[in-house]
Amino acid sequence: MTQEEKLNNIRDYVSEWFNIDLTDKSKTREYSEARAFYYKIAREFTKCGLAMIAESVGKTHASVIHSMKNTLPHLDQTIVSTIHHHYSNDYKIANPLVNSTLKEANTDLMKDNLELRTEVESLRLLVGKLPMLGDLVDSLDALPDAKIPVAKDRIKAMLGMLRIEKIWKPLNREMDGALK
Repeated sequence: MTQEEKLNNIRDYVSEWFNIDLTDKSKTREYSEARAFYYKIAREFTKCGLAMIAESVGKTHASVIHSMKNTLPHLDQTIVSTIHHHYSNDYKIANPLVNSTLKEANTDLMKDNLELRTEVESLRLLVGKLPMLGDLVDSLDALPDAKIPVAKDRIKAMLGMLRIEKIWKPLNREMDGALK
């Protein structure tokens, strides 16, 4: 990874952390403090000179010097150390190979998320039908003891056909409790 790529990665990281664009010309405190964090991390994790670091955010080397001397010392040092710690331990920025692995894992998680959302939606529809299942349990109370196992088998088969066998075990426990 070239020094310029490292600077871009650090700039993107700090921009994302503060949710701002470091290349913005704004002189507000929010922007100047975020750039100060950027300058500190860039100085520590790259071999770039002040001019190159400054150029990456549209500033001059004098801006970097001023920020590191005047802005950085006045910042909350717990935040400085937190960002520094997170960056130094964040392999997705330091290692492009890990980054691609994380992207693959993210894609897998997104697929899993979609499957879970679909399952949640189907369960929400099922929950809307639970009052009817309560009526079913009440109906089972009226059955003679000899017919209960047959009724349970038929209900289990119907739930299986509806592909909602996940509720069979809790329903089975509920029916057993109701029938005692």
